[in-house]
Formats: sequence, structure tokens, C-alpha cells
Amino acid sequence: MQRLSGNNEQTKEHAVTCLIHRARVHWLALLTTVLGALLAVPHEAAGQEAETLDRGLELYNGLEYEQAAEVLNQALREPHRSTIELLQIYSTLGATYVFLERQDEAKLALRRLLCLDEDFRFDEFASPRIRRVFRRVQHQWEANGKACGQTLPATLVTVNHEAPRQSEKGQLLALRFQLSPPDQQVNLAILHYRITGQDSFWQAESAIEPTGTVQFTIPALAVKPPATEYFLEILDPLGNRMTTLGTSGAPVRVPVPEAEPAACPRSPRRNWLLWTVVGVSALGLGLALGLVLGLGLERQNNEPSSNQATVGLTSCDGTTGVCFR
Repeated sequence: MQRLSGNNEQTKEHAVTCLIHRARVHWLALLTTVLGALLAVPHEAAGQEAETLDRGLELYNGLEYEQAAEVLNQALREPHRSTIELLQIYSTLGATYVFLERQDEAKLALRRLLCLDEDFRFDEFASPRIRRVFRRVQHQWEANGKACGQTLPATLVTVNHEAPRQSEKGQLLALRFQLSPPDQQVNLAILHYRITGQDSFWQAESAIEPTGTVQFTIPALAVKPPATEYFLEILDPLGNRMTTLGTSGAPVRVPVPEAEPAACPRSPRRNWLLWTVVGVSALGLGLALGLVLGLGLERQNNEPSSNQATVGLTSCDGTTGVCFR
């Protein structure tokens, strides 16, 4: 009986423990639900940021460098990025711009990378080309006293531009550029332009609108065949070049075709074939008409006309009295 009583006590204790455990589970579930509701929006935003970064890295690994640069710049503009994420973004952007041969943007990304972590190094599996560019940027950065601060923008600036397919000779050529993001502390835009074949470029400067729009008009004297070439530089308030669109060695090119001369009336000599055909046709028609008319005249000559007078002669024999007509 005592053993049975002991077993009953253990059973009761186990039941109480289960009830407490169940109560704890219910309270934890309720607490998790409340916290999940409160943190749903931040978690969703964090998920979107992670998705943007992962997408940029996926594009880079897939060798789609243009799209990778665009997506990684978008990830760079998203808030609440950790230092590790920023290092990943800047190192990948630097490599992307190296492969795209956009040297100024590559150097800017790698300098920003060093400002975040001066001990950063690309591993041995990185492309030798990327490591060479990084070493040059590192040496220059150290020679300049490891300057960061205002000499580097918080994020990189990209230029969106759709070049005209062609332009008309001797006409003004209007160009429009859009900076992204538009709220960067950029100071000045410089357009370099020339006629294809010239050794040097003309220059024009323009302020940047608050919306990030930059507009230029190339004068008519520079719009001549075979083409007009140009490239754009964006400078920060300290005069440092932040980014470019095109370069002096690879400028944007807009074809300018030669104006077509006014159409002249064709000379009859140039249309000898047409006139020969017309002449032969006319000759054939004339011969046919002549043949028809000739046959008609001959028929008329063989048949006397009713309008002609008929003269008759009568001869009589004086002996017999018979007359012949």
C-alpha cells in the first residue's frame, strides 16, 4: 500500500510538471506570436535587403556584370547595412568594375573598402587582375595619408544615359544624363566632346539639378560627319572625380551621316533604254498602221466608187445593124 501510495505521489508530481510545462509552452507561443507581430515589418525589410544583396552576388557569379553593378548599388543604398555586408558589397563592386573596365568606379569602391577595413585583402582565389588593381589603389591610398572622410561619398554614383542613335549634320545635339542616387553631394558635371578624328576634346560644364538630372547641348559646329564623340565626368565638392560615363579612349559615339544632295531631273541620255523601247514601239505601231492603210487603199483602187461617172462607147455594124457596147 505504501508503494502504491508512493506511485500515486509520483504520478501526481508528473501530472503537475506536465501542466506547468504545457502552460509554459502556451505562454511562449503567445509571446512569440506577439513579438512576431511587432517585428514583422523589420524582419520583412531585412529579408528584402538580404535578397537584394544575394541577387547582386548571384549576378556577379553568373558573369552578368552590368546587372550586378546595378543591383549591388541598390543594395548599397539600403539602410541598416552591417560592416560585413558593406565589405562584401564594396569588394564585389570593385571586382565588377574592374571586369567592366570602369577603372574610376573600381578605384572608388576599393578605396571605400579600405576605409572600412584597412587590413582587407583579397584571397588567393581572386583574379590576379583584381589583386593588381587593389594593390595600386592601396599604395595610392596609403601615400595620400589614408584619406577618407568627405573625399569619398557614402555610396557610389551611377550615371544613366541613352545616347541618340544619330544626329543631323550642323544641328544642335541635346544630351540628358540622370545620376543615381540623386541626393549625393556631387558638385559638377563636365562634358568632353569632339568630332571623330580630332585629337583633343572641347569641354562644357553644368551644375547638377536637385533631382540628379544633368543636361548639355553640343553646339552645331561639333556635329559633323562621320560622328560626334563625348564622355562625362562627375566631380565631388573637393574636385575629385567620382564617376565617368565613357572615357577619352572609349567615348560615346553618335553617328552624323552626310546630308543627301537634292534630287536632280534625270537626263534623257541616262534613260536611253526607256527611250529605245519607246522608239521601237512607236516604229512598230507606225509600220502596222501603214500596212493597214496600204491594204485599204489597194482595195479601194480595185473596186470603183459609186460616186465615179461611167463612160460607155457603142459601136454599130452598118451592114447588119447590130450594135456593140
